Amino acid sequence: GYIAELVFHKPGLKDVIKTFAPCVPFMGTMLVIAFASQGFHTTKYTALIKDIIQPAANIVLTILFLYLGFGIAWIITAFTISYAIALLIGFYFITKQFPGIKKKTTKPVYETKNLLRYSVPLLFGGFLYFLLFWTDTIMLGYMKSSADVAIYRAAAQIPAFLTLLLMAFDSIYAPVIAEMHHLGQIERMGHIFKTTTRWGFLLALPVTIVIVFSSGEIMAIFGTDYIESGKPVLMILACAQFVNCATGGVATTLNMTGKQRVEMYNSLVMVAINIAMNCFLIPKYGCLGAAIATGASIGVINLVRLVEVYFLCKIQPYNMNYIHWIMCGAIASIVLYIFDKYLLIDDYLLINNYLLNHPILVRLASNSLAVSVIFGIGFIIKGITDEDRFISDAVAKKMGLKHVLPIYKQQ
Repeated sequence: GYIAELVFHKPGLKDVIKTFAPCVPFMGTMLVIAFASQGFHTTKYTALIKDIIQPAANIVLTILFLYLGFGIAWIITAFTISYAIALLIGFYFITKQFPGIKKKTTKPVYETKNLLRYSVPLLFGGFLYFLLFWTDTIMLGYMKSSADVAIYRAAAQIPAFLTLLLMAFDSIYAPVIAEMHHLGQIERMGHIFKTTTRWGFLLALPVTIVIVFSSGEIMAIFGTDYIESGKPVLMILACAQFVNCATGGVATTLNMTGKQRVEMYNSLVMVAINIAMNCFLIPKYGCLGAAIATGASIGVINLVRLVEVYFLCKIQPYNMNYIHWIMCGAIASIVLYIFDKYLLIDDYLLINNYLLNHPILVRLASNSLAVSVIFGIGFIIKGITDEDRFISDAVAKKMGLKHVLPIYKQQ
């Protein structure tokens, strides 16, 4: 009740927060099992538990409960049940992976001192990152209206898709980089850092361009009231998450090479910057101010991490090949600007929830197609590196396919 009334000025949220509370133990235990599996160089179970089973169960149950006419309490219950399902399946996976865990003869070995020495900085770093993720929303709710919170959260969910790309590469990158650092294979570690960062950059850049130039259409999906205030918020957060992806697994590199304390301080500075900027910008600019504060915090701290990785680990991910892709991005931006300025209708006031009869979907499709063609031509001109083909073939093998990328000779 205290949180509902003091932070969000909505006493009615008291019951909503109470309904969410039982999810916490299921969520926490599910994440422990998921990352325990990842720690043994097996990422498929982590991805299945955390990124597929839980979200899929949540979606299915939410749709079912909405169809049955249930209220908000049941929608929240669907969220809790989805984590309980993921936890049970995760426990099945980890016992399948390590059958001895169920045997009573298996004795646990406690290394409490070593565990705490390594994990406490990660614990605080993770908590600070979580705080960063929610600070803007909480401060918006405290300083502004629930309408500002709604617009901001709607806009913030779209760029969050880009973080899935980074998480996907990190799930592969983290255990490998830890082992190579332990074995002293710094040069090989640098090659993998370059490859994963390059893929993150290449996948995030076209998506970011489409989001930025289609921001009005995307926000129109939530309703006409979201367009004017939501467009700049979406554009700023999309650019911030692009920087997050374009700098690759810098945070993971610090954590996996014994520099977790450095990363803890990074997170602390990032939260401090974010809170200070939110205090200054939200009263003046509302949800736009929150977006600027969060975007600046994410951008600055990732550039700092990049410098730290260079000096502490002696590796950096970039080379001259990025110029080619930056040019492709510039060309795609110019083309979408022309589309927006001269070729397509720009009248959001005619939406009235009839999206299929409005050029919104046409704009989204045309923007996506144009960017895909430009970057596809860029791949053909530039060629595919051996590292690219290695990763694509590994993915294709998992999917039962022969090849994902066509075979071109690299120029």
